[in-house]
This record gives sequence, structure tokens and C-alpha cells, in this order.
Amino acid sequence: MLSFDIITLLALGAAVVAVLLRREPLTGRERYLPWAALALTVVHFVLFRRPTSFPAYGVAVALFFTLRASTYVSVILRRVMGVAALLALVAVAALGWAFPLIFLPAPTGPYQVGSRWLTVVDSTRVEDFVADSAVKRALLLRIWYPSDSTAASAAPIMPPLQAQSLAKAMNLPAFAFSHLSRTPTHTWPDAPLSGKEATWPVVLFSHGFGIGYESQNTVQMEELASHGYVVVSIDHPYEAGVVAYPNGHVVRMAPAPFSDPANGPKLLPFIATLDTTSDTTALYRAAREMRTIMQLDRSMDRWMKDTRFVADLLAQWGTAAPIPGFAGRLRTDRLGIFGMSFGGATAAAFCAVDARCAAGINLDGLTFGAAVDTAITRPFLFATSSGNRRMYDTEFLRATGPAWLINVAGANHLDWTDFGYVSPLFVKLGVLGGIPASRMREIMNAAVLGMMDAHLTGRAPFREEALTQFPEVTLRSHPAVSPPPP
Repeated sequence: MLSFDIITLLALGAAVVAVLLRREPLTGRERYLPWAALALTVVHFVLFRRPTSFPAYGVAVALFFTLRASTYVSVILRRVMGVAALLALVAVAALGWAFPLIFLPAPTGPYQVGSRWLTVVDSTRVEDFVADSAVKRALLLRIWYPSDSTAASAAPIMPPLQAQSLAKAMNLPAFAFSHLSRTPTHTWPDAPLSGKEATWPVVLFSHGFGIGYESQNTVQMEELASHGYVVVSIDHPYEAGVVAYPNGHVVRMAPAPFSDPANGPKLLPFIATLDTTSDTTALYRAAREMRTIMQLDRSMDRWMKDTRFVADLLAQWGTAAPIPGFAGRLRTDRLGIFGMSFGGATAAAFCAVDARCAAGINLDGLTFGAAVDTAITRPFLFATSSGNRRMYDTEFLRATGPAWLINVAGANHLDWTDFGYVSPLFVKLGVLGGIPASRMREIMNAAVLGMMDAHLTGRAPFREEALTQFPEVTLRSHPAVSPPPP
């Protein structure tokens, strides 16, 4: 909770005790206490208007009513109102702790960060999730990029419609993520692309399957953009938690293969194998069986087509671009790519088959698609949570390009996103592993920026000590088996 939240709640609580629970009238300076609490509440409402604080605003209204009509309100009614008001303030304090206003860490690069939203349509593909064959596949892109200027106000972590829809997708109250639509980032909407370089390197990103969304790793997007990268995040509709298009159209998650209750018991032995065995043959077999049960290769094919369509589209911006100032400014022959969970699997599949991949990163995603059967020839980093130590052994050992595999103690799956900043409740529920969000940010930024700087721009070699400096990180690596193709 913010200090102002705490001060407002304490002032309201003191005023409730003074006005509603005390028999004697206020005297001297005590008379100013209720009015000060009311004034603080009004300021809080003007500045924040948080749904989780609405009960406190109700307490302020009740307090004002009692002050104005104290002659007509009986002592018993005042006591009842006072107890109810204190319970409401306790509830507000609990909600404020569970869903606090947050501040993302500032990126460390020399550039300001601009961003744009863009809807693109692949006219060659029918949308698989819609019965009407005339509906084509429409992707929402969010683009972060280096800028030399700021805008009138910073972008929030997510728009209000997306915050509400994502909460519903996670079976939470609609107001649960309302604070995210009021929390500014370090991104300036529609700021112009920096003119300090003629062209800029490009990094693609794919979110996780299910509750993932295009801005789930905003901290890494801002870090990369501040260091001179154009980052294009791809929303994969119907398999993201929610896609909220700028025109107000919302696409929610379609039923997923792993949500089928019949699949759960079938998957358990293979998950146990991935977590415990050191036999690469058994690991490979488990990965193949999971692919068959979950039928996610169809999804991987869809996400790969999304990714390659976006890569092709960006290459076409060499002569004309839908965003002012971007035409001819992007280097699209050598791309960086990373993703989280299923998005990480997409990055691995892309680097296994697409020569445009200069470097890739898989943040804690099982391997599906081409990377299961085809060795990755490009520089690639696999990052795993504490419970997934053996998950990537097959792909890591088979890679013929330089490869790194890190495991982070204390990290759960969603720690590889911004969720560590969203709510301390997620740690209590076991959704997050307990490693501080600030530490995960340092580890992820070291991995992502280090890989891109070394293999996409050549600014500096990839230094393993940048990751091994963290006691939580265990790192394995091997050099290229053979030189990667040009």
C-alpha cells in the first residue's frame, strides 16, 4: 500500500472512533479530525478512484452524514455504523495489501521508451476459432522502441478493459487488476522513434498460453527498448488470457487442451519424468507423449505462422510502414526472439527452422513443435524454474549452436513475468515461488539483454558471470558444435 493509502485509512479510522463510537462530543482540536479525514478521502478519490477503496469512500460519506445530522442519529445507530465502518476499513486495508498500487523499476538504458499498438491482419489465413470462413487471423501487436522524447503521460501497465477482462479470465473479481490500469509504466505512448541511429535491431516476443498477454513482461520490454531495441510483442488471440483490441473488441481464451479434466491424470507421470529423470531418452519420450496428449502442436503451428507473418510484415516496412517514422528503420534480416512458457517454446521452434533468428530465449516453457525434432543451430538460452531442472536437457544437449541452460532457485513459472510485482497474494497462494520480483528482474534482464547485445548487435560478448553472480542461478553451457549457418 502507498503511504497516502495508509494515512487516509488511519485518519478515517480515528474519525470513526471519535464520531461514531464515542458518546462525548468532540472538543477543541478534536473537531478538526473528521474534516481532515474527509479532506484526505476526497483527495484520494480524485487522485486514484480505486474500486478496492470504494468502501472507504462510503465510510467517508457516512461520516459526513453523521456530522451533519448528529442530533437525529441515536447512540445505538452510531455504534452500529461505527463497527460497520471499521470492518469496511479493515476490508479496504486487506484489499490494498492484496492488490497494491505498484511502481515498476525504471529501465537502465540511455533512451526514453515509446510504444504503439497495431492491429494487423493475415489475409491468407482463416481464423481457426471462428465459424465464419470470411474472418481472417487478426493479431494485436504492441511495439516498444527507443525514443528521444516523452509524452503528456506515461502508459499504464494495461488499459482498463484489458485489466477487467484478464481478472475475469483468471476467475478473479473484475476489480482485482484495476490498479494496473492506474499504475504508470516508463513507456510513453506514441512518442517518435529515436533519430540517433539510422536503423534499429528488432526483437520479437510471445506471451504464455492461457493467462498470458502481450504486456506480461513489460519490465523486459522497457529494458530492451531503453538500450536501443525495437521490441514487437505478439498477442495470439483465443490462446492468450485476453486480447483487447484498440477498437474495443475483446477476445478471450478459448477452451484449452490442458483444461480437459481427462488429460490431467494422463499428464502426471510425464510431468514427474520431466522433473526428476536425468535420462535424456526418457525426457525426449515424455515430451513427445505430452505433445500427443495435449494436442498442442496445432497451437504451435498457429503461433509459428503468427510469428513468421509478423517477421515478414516488418521486413515489408523497408519502404512503407503504418507507423510514422518506422519505414526503412528496422533491421529485419537478423532477429532476436524470446518468449515465456508456450511463447518460449515458440521462440525455440522459430530458431530451429528460421534463418532470421540471430538469438533466442525460452523462459520456462515446455518444448513443442520443430524444436522437439530439430536441433537449434542458433545461440539459444533455456531458463527454468526451480522445479524444472531437467526439463530442457534433450533440447539443450542436442543444440548445435552455442547453448546455455539456467535454473533459478525459488522461482515458479509465473515468476518469469511481471506477476511478481502485481500482488503479494500470489506468493501466499503458491502461484509465485517467493523469489523477490526485483531479483527476478535483475536475472531476466541480465539474460535477455546480455543475449541480444552479444548475438544481435555484437556490442559485447555474452558473459556467463553476468548470470552466475546471482546465488540463485545454476548455469550449464556448451559451445557451438559446428559454426551456425550464415
